Amino acid sequence: VNTTYPEAHLFRYLTAGEVLAFQDRTYRDLTEPLQNWLKASEGRTGFLPQGEAWFRARLQYGGGTIEGTGAGSVLNSIQCDGIHVTSNQTTLSNFHIRDYNDEKTHSGIVCVGGSVSAPRSKLSITSVNVRGYKIGVDWQYTVNSRLDDVDTLYCSKAVRLFGQSVN
Repeated sequence: VNTTYPEAHLFRYLTAGEVLAFQDRTYRDLTEPLQNWLKASEGRTGFLPQGEAWFRARLQYGGGTIEGTGAGSVLNSIQCDGIHVTSNQTTLSNFHIRDYNDEKTHSGIVCVGGSVSAPRSKLSITSVNVRGYKIGVDWQYTVNSRLDDVDTLYCSKAVRLFGQSVN
């Protein structure tokens, strides 16, 4: 099977009380099961269902496709970076990623190649809404990549490009 879905209980809409409990660290942290699902999705297509998932540590993604199933697919980070892409040929599309941190010290989506001679390539971010981060999308040393229909709201800087070749 070339598709994966996270456990259903990871994505649901929280009540206002549950959101406050999560911010106070008294609500279950879903970072580990989300990271395990992303690991299982590497090289395949992973679908984010409708609902919200909350995590407290940057999620690592080693390549493949992560796609939301609609406007209600949301990843919420608490005082951490969002997704760190660690491989080539990666597509992220059709979801929201938000940070709940008033300090604006983190990045929403990070794609960092090693250097000018060892860049990441064929990265695609389309129809993604990034909200509340210091840097919405942080691309360093990438080639043959694209951003399309990426909205950044309440980010100090929408996109940071560094060490780019022709994209």
